[in-house]
Amino acid sequence: MASRGLSLTGHRSCMINRTLLENVDVIMGVSRRHIDSIRTMFPGLTAEMRWFSPEISDPYQGSDALYEHTAGEMEPQVAALFHLLATKA
Repeated sequence: MASRGLSLTGHRSCMINRTLLENVDVIMGVSRRHIDSIRTMFPGLTAEMRWFSPEISDPYQGSDALYEHTAGEMEPQVAALFHLLATKA
């Protein structure tokens, strides 16, 4: 990620919980499986739930190269997500 001017040194993953999800408008997953898991774990959430299409591989605990590959997959889809969110504002 250094090639993108980013450092993951201080990044730590964390488990999601209802408090994190209750006051959001959109929940975005990298895959449908992630969204299905959220729906199962936290029934009754009112946020719109979406996943990237095509789905993106989860780099969790992967190499720097895998994170870089995933960032490349996400880049165009994040741009589309920003556009979607801007039209909802």
